[in-house]
Amino acid sequence: MCGLLKKGVRTMSENLTAPKWISKRIAAMNRLLKKHNNRAFHEHFIDEHWRLMNTKCKNKREYKAWTRINGKV
Repeated sequence: MCGLLKKGVRTMSENLTAPKWISKRIAAMNRLLKKHNNRAFHEHFIDEHWRLMNTKCKNKREYKAWTRINGKV
């Protein structure tokens, strides 16, 4: 098994990167921000970006439930 990963083992780069659902949401936010060039529109997404980067939720469903319970600060 020299140099091969066992089935189900995550590589170091996978552990350090954001989950796929977070990356997709950030990309969607960036697409919207490129379209709209006003400051108020950008400020709307600052808090959500911070929450996404610091969340401990494992999937989008958990994240949405958490934001409903705790409010969108």
